Parts: sequence; structure tokens; C-alpha cells
Amino acid sequence: MATTDITKLTKVIFRYGEYYNCLPFRWGRNLGKIILIEARRLNILTFLVLFHFIVSIGRIISVRVHSPNIVGQLEAAIGALVYSTVLLIRFDIPVDHVQARLIDLTISSSYGPIKKTKLQLGMKFLFYAGGLSGAIISTLLAITTIFLPCQPILLSSLLCSDGVAFLWVECRTFIKEFNAGFARIVGYRKFQVFEKLLNSCIRSMIFLVTALIIPAFQILIFFAAIKLHHSGDPNSFEVFVFGWCYVVCLVFTVIVFTSTAQINNLSKTWILRCKWGNVKKLERMVYKSLKPLRLEFGNNFVEAVTPLVNQNGNENENRNGNRNGNRNGNRNGNRNGNRNENRNGNRNENENDNGNENGNGNEKHNQKSNPFSDWLS
Repeated sequence: MATTDITKLTKVIFRYGEYYNCLPFRWGRNLGKIILIEARRLNILTFLVLFHFIVSIGRIISVRVHSPNIVGQLEAAIGALVYSTVLLIRFDIPVDHVQARLIDLTISSSYGPIKKTKLQLGMKFLFYAGGLSGAIISTLLAITTIFLPCQPILLSSLLCSDGVAFLWVECRTFIKEFNAGFARIVGYRKFQVFEKLLNSCIRSMIFLVTALIIPAFQILIFFAAIKLHHSGDPNSFEVFVFGWCYVVCLVFTVIVFTSTAQINNLSKTWILRCKWGNVKKLERMVYKSLKPLRLEFGNNFVEAVTPLVNQNGNENENRNGNRNGNRNGNRNGNRNGNRNENRNGNRNENENDNGNENGNGNEKHNQKSNPFSDWLS
């Protein structure tokens, strides 16, 4: 592409970057080259990158929380993938100045008159099509967020009425809002209906696999990281990868089990408070018949102590695995050492016995071969 075309497109890109404060560089109009932005704007850019990271985490969570059908899950996954990819591209902390110097070198280089080719036209088309698509997609997302906020591709779908997050938030709101008579009981019955529906969706497969496979994978990855760290030639990068995977599994397990345990704990607290806060016998009997909300996996359910029991079990398994590994190693080492010592000792005894027998045999042979040995002695 000709230098003038590159310069024009570069100026447009950095003008947009300076306006939206999304690039660490800007075009210096007086100097005619790319320069670093001010420290204040650089701090704002760092804050926006961290905010982008939080939004990407929310996008990843939305894939798990929502979408009862495969199409909704696919939409949420596409949104999470796009946000995560853009975050990885933007995550340039500290700022790399070589990129700006490379663009300056490309602009300032002169190769004489260059004929325009189809490749240059294609690059121009991609640039302008990307800018137009960005504006259209941003407008459509804003309109969809206002009129259809529960679409899985949107981050606002986390606030819609499906999933564990909604049950937890609405349970707390229900405790604060319902304050009169049997209206609270009717509202609680609605929560029980929603609980049955949610359990029918996640009990047999989704929550069951999460409750069984993720803690097991957490134990395995922690054991592998410890063994790799204490190996003869540890690889720091592999140890870091295994440790990071363990931290991610730990955070995921704690969040899932803690949120579901809070649902059970909040419902128990509300039933006890309402049961003993009413004087009428009929209302107390009705509250006594209510069961706490609980999310089930298989034939079990999550209560207040389940997260602690889960993490305690993982810790015990890791400790037992390390202890058994060390014990087996010491036992095998001692066993091999004793075998070698016994084998060497027996070999030395056999050599001594053979030597003594050979000596006695030689003496007897000498006496028989010399009949005058007794007379001479």
C-alpha cells in the first residue's frame, strides 16, 4: 500500500483511539508521528482494561448460568469468546513502544512511486467495513439491551429470571419485601415451584457433573502440581499452569457451592423467623410445614456446610496422596537397600567358605603327595 494511504488510515485509527481512550498512543499532529498519551489518560486506559476483564468474566459466567437450549448457549459462548479475544489483544501492560516505532518506520519509509494493487483495495475495504460493522453492532447491542435484555448474548441476561443467580437475588428480595400474613406464604410457594423446575433441569446432569468432576479435577491438578514442583527437574511454567488451573477450579467450586448453600440458609432463616414471629397458631403450623429451598445433585443437596466439607475433603485427599507417595518411596528405597545389603553379604560369605575349602584341600593333597613329611618333621 502506498505510504500516503497508510498514513491516512493510521491517522483515522489513532483519532478514534484518542476519542474513545482505548489506545496507549495517539497521533502527534505537530511531530507527525505516533507518541505516547499522557499519564492521566494512561491510568484511565488501565482502569478500562480491568473493567473489560470483569465484563469478560461476566460473559463467561453467563454461558453457564443461562441458556436452556443449545442455541442460547452458543450465543452466550460467542459473546464470551469475542470479549475474551479482544481483552487478550488489548492487554498490553506495560505498554510496548516497539509497536509504535514500527508503524513510524513504515510511514516514514519511502520506496518511490508504487502502483496500487488489488491487495491495497482489499485492505481499504476491510478497514472501512470493520469501522462500519463496529458502529452497526454497537447500535444493535444498545437497542437489544433496552428492548430485549434477556437475550443470552447480552450481559444483562444475568439479571433475568432463570438460573441460580436469580434464585439467590430474588430470595433476598423476597425476605425484605413480603411482610404481611399469608401473602409471604404464597410468594414462598412460588419460589418452591421455581426450585422444583430448576432442580429438574440441573439435578441429573449439569449440577451432578459439576459437583463430582470439578472437585476431583481440583484434587488431581493440585497433586500433579505438588509432584511436579518436588520433582528432580521441575518446569516452572508447567508448575504455574497447574497452579493457575487449581486456583480457577477452587474459585469456581467455592462460588457454585457457596451460592447454592446461601439459598438453603436464607430460606431456613426466613422460615424460623416467620414461624416464631407470629402469634396465630394456624400461621405457625403453615410455616412449620414449609421446607427450605435446596438445590440437588443426584440424590444429595447442598446445605450450609457443604462448601466446607467439599474443600476439607479435597485437602485431606491431597494430604493423603502426598503422604502415601512419600511413604511408598521411602519403603521402596529401604526395601531395595536391604536387598542389596543381604545379597552382598551372602556373596562375601560364600567367597570366604570357598576360600577355606580350597585351602584345606591343598594341605591334604600336599600331605598325601609327600610320604616323608611326618618323618622329616
